Amino acid sequence: MGLSLAKLRHLATVAEEGSISRAAEVLGISQPALSRSIASVEERYGVKVFERGRTGAELTAAGVPIMNEVLALLRNVETLDQNLVQYGKGNLGSLSFGISPQLGSFLLKSIALTVFKESPDVKLQATIRSAPELADALLANEIEFFICIDSQLSNDPEIEVELICESDVVFCVSAHHPLASKARVILSDMRAFPFASPIHTDRKRRGQIDANLVCDNYHILREVVEESSLIFACTPGFVQAEVEAGRLKTLTIADRPLQKRSTFIARRRGRNISPLGSYVMNTARAALSDYG
Repeated sequence: MGLSLAKLRHLATVAEEGSISRAAEVLGISQPALSRSIASVEERYGVKVFERGRTGAELTAAGVPIMNEVLALLRNVETLDQNLVQYGKGNLGSLSFGISPQLGSFLLKSIALTVFKESPDVKLQATIRSAPELADALLANEIEFFICIDSQLSNDPEIEVELICESDVVFCVSAHHPLASKARVILSDMRAFPFASPIHTDRKRRGQIDANLVCDNYHILREVVEESSLIFACTPGFVQAEVEAGRLKTLTIADRPLQKRSTFIARRRGRNISPLGSYVMNTARAALSDYG
């Protein structure tokens, strides 16, 4: 076989360092040995991966897609290595994943109830942090994937995202709120009252209303809104029981179209998802569709 993990790592390190000499230092091998390793791959397959010059080694046009495949293979090997460590510890059904606080407040319960009903022996570790922190954890291989809303996504090329649902966003108030008795309200009516939000709002965004209470726990926000004059934006499913019980009321806004919120699953590009990870993803998709 012409390829080996060692040669794949040689290729990847030269691409990362942009220099055979620096890559040799990182790998702890001699420069001639590394040059021979790279040359053997190029000669075997008849393709030039690197253009060598005085300034270093740069990927050729053919080398770019080759390197993408090399990096994907190495990530999968890394995942297998981590899984084998867990298997050796007896953790055949273990998963670490992330959820942003806004979604975790209601989504984690649905995931846990479904997963443990079917598979009581699995082990789940859910990390609830902001999306930027979850992205760092993903790239550090601490989690397999994470779930967040669109406004929290980064543009890191190492992360690929999948749209899993688009949900309506409604504004709700306490059943005793002054606006609760109105058939239709306008934005100026709402601006007379304080707002609750899971995130800080951007005052520069057109039509954005600043939050008076910011808390990343949806359940706490919902409870506070039930007993105050605060206005709260969320998906209809999250307040369905409270609305049916008469504790909360959703507002119909005359001068603002119904908003949508997109929710995504983010994973590391090119990395395989474990069977348990796929099961949890599907469970999350089903739960989010119920909350829409």
